[in-house]
Amino acid sequence: MKSHLKDAYLRFASLLEAVEKAPGFPSLDPVEKKILESIAIAAKSGGKLLIGDIIFGNPLGSPATLGRRISGLANKNLIKCIASPEDARKKYLQLTPKSDKYFEKLGELLIKVSDS
Repeated sequence: MKSHLKDAYLRFASLLEAVEKAPGFPSLDPVEKKILESIAIAAKSGGKLLIGDIIFGNPLGSPATLGRRISGLANKNLIKCIASPEDARKKYLQLTPKSDKYFEKLGELLIKVSDS
């Protein structure tokens, strides 16, 4: 086994755990993290996710559970729900400056681990 890869991952996990406990860092459960990552990945590739894209047919949880997690992310100011200009019944999920800072901090951790 490549122990340097294992060590790098364990350093990252340790740093992530410390950062997640820091004051001001958003407390997210695994489902919220996955939803936020899905929105960020879609945004990075130029796409947009609708609330329905997350809620319906998603193995992460029931529609009610996922709806609560989306509301929680919005209440934490990590995402915004934006009405579609074409159809006000459709709402897109958009990252906020706070979620940008969240991903920047995670990126800093990856760089820190890769530099060591």
